[in-house]
This record gives sequence, C-alpha cells and structure tokens, in this order.
Amino acid sequence: MDGQWVGGPQNENMGTAPNPQGGQPQKKSTWILLPLLITVVVAIILAFVFNPFNVYSAIFSGAVLLVTFLCLCKAFAPPKVPKVKKEKEQKIERPKVEPDNKPLSEEEKIINEGRLYLEAIRKANDKISKNNPGAYEQIQRMETCAEKIFDYIAEHPEDAPQIRKFMDYYLPTLLKLLNSYNTLKEQGITGEHIDTTMTDIEGSFHTMAIAFEKQLDNLFEDDALDISADITVLKNMMAQEGILDEEETLKNPGDIASHLQ
Repeated sequence: MDGQWVGGPQNENMGTAPNPQGGQPQKKSTWILLPLLITVVVAIILAFVFNPFNVYSAIFSGAVLLVTFLCLCKAFAPPKVPKVKKEKEQKIERPKVEPDNKPLSEEEKIINEGRLYLEAIRKANDKISKNNPGAYEQIQRMETCAEKIFDYIAEHPEDAPQIRKFMDYYLPTLLKLLNSYNTLKEQGITGEHIDTTMTDIEGSFHTMAIAFEKQLDNLFEDDALDISADITVLKNMMAQEGILDEEETLKNPGDIASHLQ
C-alpha cells in the first residue's frame, strides 16, 4: 500500500478515460493523425502542381483536400461500439376496474327504489320532530320496519313480489302525507280545514305503522309454517318415545338429552 493513494481508484495510464459501460478503460483515439498527415502531403503536392494563387486552382485544391480527408477519416476510423441503452423502468399500473354494467335484478331495483323512498321520508320526518314528537316516533317506527323488510328481501329475493303493494302504495302514500303535513304546518296559522287535515294525517301515522309491521310479519309466514311443522314432528316423535306425557309437557329435560345421545 506504500506510495498508493487510498482515497479512490486511479487510472494507471494518464492518457486513458473511464469506460462509461464499465470494464477496462479505453485509450484516447489517435487515428485522426494519419488522415491529417496524408491530407497535408496531398496539399503540398497540389501546391506544386497547381498555382495556389489562382482562384480556380485554389477552389479545386480545397475540394480535393476535403474529399481526401473525409475518405481517409472513414477508412481509418475505428468501429463504433454500440451504446447500451438502459431500459426505462416500466411503471406497473394496476388494471382499471371497469364499472359493473350488469343490469340490476328485479329485487335489486325494488331495494334501491325503497331506500330512496326511505331517505326522502327521513328528511320529511326531521321537520316533524320539532313540532310533533308523537308523530315523529310513529314514522321512525315505520322507517325501522321498512329497513327490516328490505333486509329480508336482500336475503330472500324470491319473496320480492310480496312487497309490490308495499312499494307501489304504502311508501308513496306515506311520503305524500308527510309532505302535505309539513306544508300545512309551515303556514303558521290555525283554521278549520288546516287543523282537521293535520289531525287526520297524524291519526293515519299509527294506522300505517301497523300496516308496515303486518307486511313484515307476512314475509315470515312461510318460515313460521316450516318451523311449526318441525315442532309438530318433533313433539310427535317424542310422544312416541314416551318423552312427553299426555299433556305434552316434558317429563324431564335430562331424558331428552340421554335419549338423543
């Protein structure tokens, strides 16, 4: 390590340049000297042959020298090393997810339409809450029931036709009554027709809430029948096994567990 600089790499030959592609350094080009030398010799010869002070001779000699120099450069020039271009890193783009244009099914249309009605009903009910808390609670009761109806249809799309009347009549009528009620309330006056109409609308809210709950109950009718049939079969089987007495009351829960093991 004596006499060597350790601060970085050195070139052993001062007349060399680093190779940008890596590897061993390349010597500087000296081939250009030979074409220059030959061109000078040709120029001297032309000076003796032609009069250098004549315009036409000078132009001709200059053209000959230029062509000679270019031809010699082309002949003696070393082959070019093709540069290796670095490929640009390609950015990985995630595929764009195209919107799902699949047409909605009948039950999906029903649910979407119903939720739009519910949104409008909630906005109208927010205005009522300031003036009539009782009516506000009845409408909230219907909103909760309607949400459960749509949740049921989402899980049981085959039952969607059962709520057609609910969609075509109950929801639009409720929204119409709410808007009418708010319009009358915003008048800020009392009168025979206004007061009577508002009282009638308020009375209808309780009736409609019962209708909403009846609609939800009807959706579970088939499930209730299936469950009732299962219970009946279970009771009959336990009666045959002597687990139930004549009054159809369980003798001992432990008997059932031991029997089913």
